Amino acid sequence: MLFPINETRLADNSVDPTVVPLVRALISIGFGTLYSCGGHTEKLGEAKPVFPYVVFRAPAAKVETLRGVVQRVAGRVLEIRPENGSAWRLCAIPEMERKMTVRDIQALFDKLAAGLNPAVEAAQRKAAG
Repeated sequence: MLFPINETRLADNSVDPTVVPLVRALISIGFGTLYSCGGHTEKLGEAKPVFPYVVFRAPAAKVETLRGVVQRVAGRVLEIRPENGSAWRLCAIPEMERKMTVRDIQALFDKLAAGLNPAVEAAQRKAAG
């Protein structure tokens, strides 16, 4: 069973610190984040790194809007692709994983979180009434 990411899980360090800003931004603008990974340079028994990703649920129309922001901020380095039914995965495209480091992708996640700030601020104003 999946337990969606929320402020409680962010506060108790259940989410890798390197993806917290992006996860928090996605939650703030109404994306139901499910799980994520901040990336690792090594994985048990594997020599290749695990790159950062965030998996979330959202209607396709909302995903298209986010996809536009992703392309504007990160170019063609990051993508949003379907993941298990109604979920979506925000991650580096496979070709970029061969050309970039885990830290490069983490930096793009930070840049994307900053790029989402106007939408986050608008959502906060709307919630405040």
